[in-house]
Amino acid sequence: DPLLPRWVGKGGLSQNAIQVGSPGQKAASSLSVMVHNFPQAYTENVFLEELRDGGFIRARDFDCLEFNLNEASCLVSFVNVGVMRSFIAAFDGREMRHANGREFLVAPL
Repeated sequence: DPLLPRWVGKGGLSQNAIQVGSPGQKAASSLSVMVHNFPQAYTENVFLEELRDGGFIRARDFDCLEFNLNEASCLVSFVNVGVMRSFIAAFDGREMRHANGREFLVAPL
């Protein structure tokens, strides 16, 4: 499989492109991103509301959400690479509605 284009996110996070089903790589991790930069007051429900408002629905678009406020991050696993790419395009650098100008930083795993 040829490599997909290199991706560089808003926060300068750079990852080689994801190859679904690559040897030595679990499918779940190839369809996951880590969202960073959550403020202390942010909750999982507030983030789920942001996802819904952005057009992403649990079970249809993503099947796992692991919110970790201690690390100000959230692991999101998507159902396919197309949805994951759409999420990155929509949310990386997007301003959080409930966080006074703070932006989401998204990094594929």
